[in-house]
Amino acid sequence: MRLYIRSRVNGLRCPEYELVRGSEAALFWNSKSQVEQVYWFIAEDGITVAKPFSPERQPCSDFQEETRPLGGFAISCEVPVSL
Repeated sequence: MRLYIRSRVNGLRCPEYELVRGSEAALFWNSKSQVEQVYWFIAEDGITVAKPFSPERQPCSDFQEETRPLGGFAISCEVPVSL
């Protein structure tokens, strides 16, 4: 399932992200260069999601920069469907 980054929940050392289904509600950047800088930081560090009722976490994959229909650029990733 492809989800978009909505917000960053906490600090730089241990960032957590809130994810949403549509790019309309996603965090966005106005320029391609801005989103590219953030994209590489997120793609390198990665995002993991918790499995329900388990301490296990699974990594998200296939990070992409996308143009939003409402303007600007958002970042999406593929979330494991085995959650």
